[in-house]
Amino acid sequence: MKTYTIKANNTEYRLLLNAEVSLDEFARELKEFATELLEQPKAKEQFDLIIDSGNRILPFEYKQLYTNIIESRSEWSVLFTSNVLTKRQALKWHKNTAMRVEFRTVEAGDVLEASGDLLLVGDIEPGGFVRAAGNIYIIGRHDGVAYAGASGDDRAVIVGTFSTNSEIRINRHTYSIRHTLDEKSNYTPRAYYINDRGVLEATDVVNIEHVRPEIDTIVNEIHNYEG
Repeated sequence: MKTYTIKANNTEYRLLLNAEVSLDEFARELKEFATELLEQPKAKEQFDLIIDSGNRILPFEYKQLYTNIIESRSEWSVLFTSNVLTKRQALKWHKNTAMRVEFRTVEAGDVLEASGDLLLVGDIEPGGFVRAAGNIYIIGRHDGVAYAGASGDDRAVIVGTFSTNSEIRINRHTYSIRHTLDEKSNYTPRAYYINDRGVLEATDVVNIEHVRPEIDTIVNEIHNYEG
């Protein structure tokens, strides 16, 4: 009985480890797989070999062993996946996806940061700076600098009540929003995002979920806020 099940398509091979397989036994069968692979023209082509360990985590030394078995014999790249996270990965995921909530005024010279989304209940005064890896929601006035998607997320949004003092940054882009402001801007929350053409756009808060379906439902609450 083989220690794995194989699936393949035009760009990758996937080896699914059987639930009770011995990792050493799998290494032996992986060498046999690699030997057979050498006899085929595909060994000289660029393929991904994905080793799926299912509901267990492969120790680092076994990942190194499996990678060496394949990559020393072919042009293939070895990748790993599973259905579980390590404690460290889980904590990092939680940190990066959890929303930070702050009740305060960000004054001139202050810097407020979040590793995920940020909900600020309060104003950003001129000279104040807020930065988040994810989205920024401001229940208050934004007269400073708001930097969303700071870890490279072009799909991040900034929601708040804006003025001519407002500076917006999304990912690596800095925008002036003066041309997007109108007579309602001083009291009506807006949502800013980068469209598919890489251009900054503003929309009413109630519409942002149509543009970003994955957006947090917090925007429904912000819509009812009046600064």
